Amino acid sequence: MRKAIGQQPGAGLSASSRHVQPAAESRHSSPSAPDSASMPCDQDPELEKLRESESILRSFFDSTGVLRGIVEVISEDDIRHIASNTVSAAFLGLTPRDMKDKRGSELGEPRDILRMWIGHYTESRKTGKPVTFEYADPRAKTLIWFLATVTFIGTPAGGFPRFAYVVIDITERKRAEETLRNARNELEIHIQKRTGELKRAIDALTTERHQLYDVLETLPAYVCLIDAEYRMPFTNRTFRKMFCEPAGRRCHEFLFNRDTPCENCETFMVMKTREPHHWFWTGPNGRDYDIYDFPFTDTNGSRMVLEMGIDITEQKMAGAAIVKANAYNRSLIEASLDPLVTISPDGTISDVNEATTRVTGLSRDELVGTDFSDYFTEPAKAKAGYEKVFRDGLVTDYALEIRHRDGHVTPVLYNASVYRDASGHVIGVFAAARDITKLRKAEESLQKEHDLLEERVKQRTEQLAISNAHLKDEVTQRREAEALVKKTVSELHAALESTADGIYAVDRSGKISRYNQNFASMWKVPENILLSGDDRKVTAYLKTQVRNPTLFADYNNETSRNKDREVYDMLELADGRIFERYSKPQKMDSAIIGRVLSYRDVTDRRHAEEKLLQSLQEKETLIREIHHRVKNNLQIISGLLDMTRMRTPDSATHGILTDMMMKIKTMAQIHTRLYESKQFDRINMGSQIRDQVVDLSTIYGRAGAEIEPEIDTQEIYLPVDQAIPCALIVNEVLSNAFKHAFMGRRHGTLHVSAVQTGDRVRIVVQDNGVGISGSIDVYQTTSLGLKLIRSLAMQLGGSVEIASEKGTRVTVEFPLHNRGK
Repeated sequence: MRKAIGQQPGAGLSASSRHVQPAAESRHSSPSAPDSASMPCDQDPELEKLRESESILRSFFDSTGVLRGIVEVISEDDIRHIASNTVSAAFLGLTPRDMKDKRGSELGEPRDILRMWIGHYTESRKTGKPVTFEYADPRAKTLIWFLATVTFIGTPAGGFPRFAYVVIDITERKRAEETLRNARNELEIHIQKRTGELKRAIDALTTERHQLYDVLETLPAYVCLIDAEYRMPFTNRTFRKMFCEPAGRRCHEFLFNRDTPCENCETFMVMKTREPHHWFWTGPNGRDYDIYDFPFTDTNGSRMVLEMGIDITEQKMAGAAIVKANAYNRSLIEASLDPLVTISPDGTISDVNEATTRVTGLSRDELVGTDFSDYFTEPAKAKAGYEKVFRDGLVTDYALEIRHRDGHVTPVLYNASVYRDASGHVIGVFAAARDITKLRKAEESLQKEHDLLEERVKQRTEQLAISNAHLKDEVTQRREAEALVKKTVSELHAALESTADGIYAVDRSGKISRYNQNFASMWKVPENILLSGDDRKVTAYLKTQVRNPTLFADYNNETSRNKDREVYDMLELADGRIFERYSKPQKMDSAIIGRVLSYRDVTDRRHAEEKLLQSLQEKETLIREIHHRVKNNLQIISGLLDMTRMRTPDSATHGILTDMMMKIKTMAQIHTRLYESKQFDRINMGSQIRDQVVDLSTIYGRAGAEIEPEIDTQEIYLPVDQAIPCALIVNEVLSNAFKHAFMGRRHGTLHVSAVQTGDRVRIVVQDNGVGISGSIDVYQTTSLGLKLIRSLAMQLGGSVEIASEKGTRVTVEFPLHNRGK
């Protein structure tokens, strides 16, 4: 046993310091030596204290289980032991006296281990600090790990540098770290499988989201509907509990107290794309949510967004913990003395640890991205090895030789297996190499037949272990799936019972598959009928409750070609209540397995709608009557002016009265159109302009002068506050054209056009008459008619332009307000 252990520690297994050596020598000196000095020493108290300190130091130096000593470096690859404790000497099968002043090479310590120790001695001397390091001594059959600390303590005059060392056996700790790494790998595999299961569960819940719309109040995730004005007509209980009741406010108002929508909100992307959208959001409560937005169309055709938010705060915290665990696992991998390599499917190196850089002599940057097989004495065999792993899933004890950049060759045994992503796809190979330099020499003496047998037993044992692990995983997954199904059914039942609607489901054979208590209480269905499970009995009873049984459609007995349609209708009960009924097929995958009907009592809402419609009709009648009376009064005034005009002999007064009459008649025409139209907020200016041209042509047409009007107008709808000034401008421009444009001529053409381009209206009145002499500035003229045109155009927020070229052209352009359809 002592011989085997003595081969392990190498150059560091030395003894104590030279200043402690006299105490060690006194144990072996003659009995007469201390007598010559004992009397004066016993009488000196300071010497007694010194002896006490020396005794304490010797006890610490010879502490059990720790190897301590002092050495001096005499060359680049050799040392001399100055002092060592009993534990250190025992490892070499010697006593401290036997080791004193002996060179490491004399004691049979290997040169490579001596050089390694001397390197750490040199580092301590340069830095002036202790140097701690770990190393493995592979000379024994069982690998032993040591933790060593070396400290430079000075150089005697005319001597060599001296160092103190302390060595502790850490083999058990290393084994524990290896066990921990294996446990971490198993945990990571389990996490990947669980993550895949969670993703599939989320996909399944997304598929059934529309079927569970009426029971969203019970979901643990918040659900809401958002319209185009950022208001929320519906929020479930989870949303209201997390945030608050919207109360008709916009989402950015009650969530973030903002006047404008949030810049980072992605919900309304669905309004533009009409495609589902997935994103993440941090709410006003500081929690993180996984958001799923879907396009939604209400029964009235308005577009909305159906949003579901899942609180993933704890999940993100768990992810951060996983990242931290991965960092810890990475530190364990880097602490491994075995070269560890990950290989991509194309055979290139994707990552290495520090041990790999040491065995190859290349840096990590030089290794990553290069061919794995380039660093072996047999590249073809190395390539065949990792290809076998990709093909078979793993390889064990695959013998190869790694070539260092300086030519040194290290024989290794590779153990490798594939690793996969969350979807189960192979994304690479993880390979670990074990230095078998010493092991190979020992195994050469074994029989080949025995090696083959042991290898087969090992492979079979690993296969059985893998199969057993897979079987255990499958059993666990089945149990978890069964528990998930039970939980889902329980939640569905609770959701059905908590909704305010009556839910009633029937399978394709006419059997009742499910109903809630709201359905039974709304229809007051006797319990014996429901317990019969026969849909025909229930349908027959429901027909007796409605006012007109002949209009009660039985959707469960429709022909097979209509089984896939969704139906919505209203039912009026004999007692005066009104129910909304929504029927849709119940599907499992793509197969229809039955039909689900939901009933909602909308009696109060229907009565409120009827009252609102009645009030609206009354207001329309009142507005129509107002326009009718205004039109009559304006027509009376226009008639009085016409009678006065016809009796006035003075031509100037006649013209003034005519102008006034036409202006009042224009306003009366506007009110006539409002009275006769079903719309009180806009006027069709196309037909209005045509009527004005006809009326003015009748009033101003003179015998012997033939004026041909050409009208080209679009269907332009203006609000009342723009229609009246626009019509007065057209009246004034046409009146001037009829009165003055064709003086002294027998024929003439008057062209009127009205065009709407975007949100602007352009009206042009052009004649081929005598034109206007000189240039006229509409904004500087003193003409009463042009002042009126200018004032009305400013009221419209528009402009007037007059041009005289082969006649006169008047252009009026203004923006359209409250644009109609």
